[in-house]
Amino acid sequence: MYLLIDANVRSGYNIFKVIKNEFIGSVFMVELIINQALKMHRKIEIIYMCDKGITKRIIKPIKLENNTLEAYCFAKNSIRKFKLEGILSAGYVINKKAG
Repeated sequence: MYLLIDANVRSGYNIFKVIKNEFIGSVFMVELIINQALKMHRKIEIIYMCDKGITKRIIKPIKLENNTLEAYCFAKNSIRKFKLEGILSAGYVINKKAG
């Protein structure tokens, strides 16, 4: 399950809403999710498309500039760069508590 940014953002306060499993949408919404993850030091799961194909990755964003996201990729255990236009979906990773 992921926490996603709801489209209703008022006066600088972000309103969060649990929405199914992921948000598939525009680069604008993906960028909003990435920026919030940067501010909150959160992991996100992305679906990423590049010339080698489509992959699902859990990453921790480090910085976003010039439409390129630098992030720690848990699948590759290293820092990677992702083109913003290649990110097809993004959502926060929610840690489930045992019990």
